[in-house]
Amino acid sequence: MHMFTYIRLKNFKSLGDVTFDFRKKKEPAGFRDVKQFIAIYGENGSGKSNFAESIVLLIDSMNSFREKCMSTGNSWEDYRTIDCNETSESEYGILIRGKEFRYKMGFRDVLVYEELSCGADGMVFRVNSMADGTIGKEFREGVFSEEFEQFYVESEIDSHWGRYSFLGKMACCIA
Repeated sequence: MHMFTYIRLKNFKSLGDVTFDFRKKKEPAGFRDVKQFIAIYGENGSGKSNFAESIVLLIDSMNSFREKCMSTGNSWEDYRTIDCNETSESEYGILIRGKEFRYKMGFRDVLVYEELSCGADGMVFRVNSMADGTIGKEFREGVFSEEFEQFYVESEIDSHWGRYSFLGKMACCIA
């Protein structure tokens, strides 16, 4: 079973810096530590729809590459706070098979960075735009079983970075 444990948003539409915590405890150990029912309520204009849009962003970032023949990539600016000069961020805690993963992305008009980590196991991957215009790519040892796999993945990142997320590219390959 896969469940969100939290969603953190910064400069995301009308939301400045907010965390929605779905855990019963601050340090989840497993399935039973995640709330089974979440209700979102509030006055008009309080950000309920923008919270829902954060989930749409995650889904779109995973599906956009698969549908790239119909798309030019994510419209990252659609999710940003208007007139904000800082990078917008969305971070998702996701419980998968008893392990909590953290997926985080930062964006402006294009994707600036994304990273996936897994609890005590640490970083799985990190991809980011460097100040010199290059793309930084970091992968945990053992992510690739063959050298050609890493070469292929890195060349795909070089070809599509900014418009599409690496997570979206991987979701396309797995599906």
